Amino acid sequence: MIKSHNKVSQYTGVGWYKETQKWRSSVTEKNIRYECGYHDTDREAAKARDLKILALGLKKPLQILKPAA
Repeated sequence: MIKSHNKVSQYTGVGWYKETQKWRSSVTEKNIRYECGYHDTDREAAKARDLKILALGLKKPLQILKPAA
């Protein structure tokens, strides 16, 4: 029996995906949702989201990575 997962991530754009039992992240820009994958921890999912923001050149705040000075 799989235990119910009741944790909520502290990170924006990160949520628990019951079907895979992993954290998943995404970022939305101009009504387009960019998936960032499934991860073992919510921190890893938030980092993946930050990397997607940087790769797409979006003007959204980063949560884990610090912007280059």
